[in-house]
Amino acid sequence: MSIANLGDVRKEGAAIDVQFTSVLLRLGRQSADEVTMGLFKRDPTKKLQKAYEQKMEAAMHAMRRGDVRGNAMLVAEAEKIKAELDGYVKAAS
Repeated sequence: MSIANLGDVRKEGAAIDVQFTSVLLRLGRQSADEVTMGLFKRDPTKKLQKAYEQKMEAAMHAMRRGDVRGNAMLVAEAEKIKAELDGYVKAAS
């Protein structure tokens, strides 16, 4: 690619950026950054679901070891996480 063509590519990229921004503004978005940053945000429900599963697995292992009190504590923590997860799910729907 020659230097002249590289300049054309940059101009095309800028034109696409302008078009993208104008589409976003028509959709009611405040800025392109708002949308593009939303693409990289992690879903909090996935994190909570993973934490819940880990707590329940740890509780299962505690029960297998015969640690009933430890099992009860881990299940209680898992239930708190599950309640928070259910809150996110209800808010999303």
